[in-house]
Amino acid sequence: MRLHIGGRSGLVAGLALCQPHVAAASDPTQKTILGSSNPLDESFGVYVKELLDKWHVPGVAIAVVDGDDIWAEGYGIATFPSTPVTPSTLFYTGSTTKAFVAGALSLMIDSGNYTLPALPPTGPPSPYRHASLQLPSPEHDYAPRKLDWTTPISAVLGDDFVLQDAWATAHLTLQDALSHRTGMPRHDGAISRRYGDGDGAPAATVRDITRSLRHLPLSAEPREKFMYCNLMYAVLSHCVETLAGGRWLGDLLREWIWAPLGMRSTFFSLEDALAAEREAPGAVHLAGGYYWDNATAGFARAPFIGVREVSGAGGILSNVEDYARWVKCHLDGGRPVFSEEGIAAVRKPQMPVDSDGPVLFDTPQSYASGWFTSSYRGHRFWTHSGGMHAYGAEVYMFPDDKFGVVALGNTAMTSNAAEEAAIWRLIDEKLKIPETERIDWTKRWETLIGKKDIVIDGALDEMFPDRKEPGLPHDLPLESYAGTYFHPGYMNLTIQVVESEANDKPGKTLYAERPDATWMMTYDFQHVSSEYWMVYLGLIYERSGNMRLYAPAQFKIGPSGKVTGLEIGYRSDGALEGNILFTKID
Repeated sequence: MRLHIGGRSGLVAGLALCQPHVAAASDPTQKTILGSSNPLDESFGVYVKELLDKWHVPGVAIAVVDGDDIWAEGYGIATFPSTPVTPSTLFYTGSTTKAFVAGALSLMIDSGNYTLPALPPTGPPSPYRHASLQLPSPEHDYAPRKLDWTTPISAVLGDDFVLQDAWATAHLTLQDALSHRTGMPRHDGAISRRYGDGDGAPAATVRDITRSLRHLPLSAEPREKFMYCNLMYAVLSHCVETLAGGRWLGDLLREWIWAPLGMRSTFFSLEDALAAEREAPGAVHLAGGYYWDNATAGFARAPFIGVREVSGAGGILSNVEDYARWVKCHLDGGRPVFSEEGIAAVRKPQMPVDSDGPVLFDTPQSYASGWFTSSYRGHRFWTHSGGMHAYGAEVYMFPDDKFGVVALGNTAMTSNAAEEAAIWRLIDEKLKIPETERIDWTKRWETLIGKKDIVIDGALDEMFPDRKEPGLPHDLPLESYAGTYFHPGYMNLTIQVVESEANDKPGKTLYAERPDATWMMTYDFQHVSSEYWMVYLGLIYERSGNMRLYAPAQFKIGPSGKVTGLEIGYRSDGALEGNILFTKID
């Protein structure tokens, strides 16, 4: 493997894939000396600069893997005022973490070292018509069995894994969770930093998150619909840790995958990443996260957030140098970490992904295990994006072509837009796609974000099409609705009375923040009529507007004339996740 690093002199030749690697700081004043085949050339750098300006992204790092060559370069600002992005700059990598969970399970299954105890009969076979998804018969359940992809989650976790549907509890498998076909919607707002009473509750664990699922409604039949769910990857993390005797997933990934690949600058907690930066200042730097503030026409800083409870759903912090090694492992058939059979099982398509958008590829997208997959101009590829509160990641790989690209940036959503446009330019150049036949990814992202704005603007009409203007007044004084509300899955929601920031609706209104949630949300209430409200949700530290959601809400008033609860119809991907009833406790 030959490693070409932008901003460094010369070529690191013959670097063994399993050799430990310590990231070094790039000297931005040093001229890049690369071969003529370098895809990250000067004209590409100009293009990336245009993308960063257009999408208001401070910086991005990109790595290309082409056969035995790896090129890596940084563009823009990692941390204002002047720290540049280099190939060694750390970023949150979000949901690209999921592929590592699938990889860990592949290694466990491949080893044959994990045997589960005999299970009691689980009742009749699945009533669903997909014969390929049937589980073993009840007679088979009496015998001890080796861990495999069809192992029921409940066989690993016991009563830690309980859903509101008994059949789903008993029958959902590791593969069902890996491929997002459990019937459980996102419920991202339910992921909390602590489960328990008040600030004194201990930090949340993947076991806490798993046990919280019994309080969350499913919104589809198991195995009937692709429904992306971060919670289920926390469940899978709990499975891996349980099978490994309680060892932390971060330690397992480092021992089993990162160390053999030389991924020495990859971390599974914010604390570990910051500790590495303190130990090697200049050699290790975690990029600051930002959002574009339209009010000031400038960048605003978002704080670092802990991700330990997110675990396998999105807990990695890394750089493009290390991720290039991960991609190259896949391009090399899994060597030196995975067997060919193990990596093939991870990449096998499992669940079609419904889409109402334009058909972009040769085949409809499917989800494998931690990867989306399809075909472009006859070339099979696997991909996954990642998004955090102020970071974005994109990973693409074309194993048949021995080609892959990784990009990491430091804004939410808009960095993904810039990254995809840059990545697909590299892909099209590699595959020699004529410019007139290429997909306009910038236009696609403009449409996507514009459509999101239209949906938010039309949310009131969508949720309350028959409302009358003006609406009926709420039954009680506004102060009566303030207080703390509780749901065992979503935990506490404390509502207060504030001055409205809406220019067209001056006066007082209701507002809430959930700082203990992993996704630290704001709740802006807009009164509709009587006890009906619209809630607009955003991130506490991300005010670009790109991350806004909406949900209809209704306060409940008991026979005593006092507020007893609040029901919120959380939504994601244009569909209802479930109506969550909070009980007023204060």
